[in-house]
Amino acid sequence: AGETYGIILKTKTGGRFTRRPIFETVMTKPMTAESLSMEEVTPTNATLKWVAPEGHKRLRAFRILISSFDNKIKRELAVKHNADKVVNSFLIDDLAQATSYTVVIKSVCVFESLKTISDEEKLTFSSLPNSATNLTLENRLPNSLTIKWEPPLQAQASHKYRLAIESASIGYSADYSIAGDKSTFNF
Repeated sequence: AGETYGIILKTKTGGRFTRRPIFETVMTKPMTAESLSMEEVTPTNATLKWVAPEGHKRLRAFRILISSFDNKIKRELAVKHNADKVVNSFLIDDLAQATSYTVVIKSVCVFESLKTISDEEKLTFSSLPNSATNLTLENRLPNSLTIKWEPPLQAQASHKYRLAIESASIGYSADYSIAGDKSTFNF
């Protein structure tokens, strides 16, 4: 896989061969990158990691395509192969927060003017949403309380908050899921 071969074609008549054989250099398709994963995901960055296919002396780069599910963001780039590293990585930055993405990676082998590209390896991931800020107690009564917070920039109604309330002294613990268009909670 990803190897070059020289092909010579001669015409034979009886015991004699042609004086001008045809010669062509060809290269086979490389294997795909393996163990593709997305790590260290934040609202605006993520690190793509993969293992290069083994035994490809013509492997020169990896072609990476990053696209959001809504196709508003599309980036295509090439990352040079580093033969000294077992696990390759690339930091993807300037991501939109709370957005789902598809990442496609292909191995690229090159020899002189020949280039072959592997089948694609694909994964999906979502960037994290920004956090809410300024959580404050707005109102307290003997049997209830109201808390308030400032939503993150670019908050959407489809986003949700996870609110955990705990009291070790009375052995109380509860988790609540709150719609992203809310900024207060009455308990």
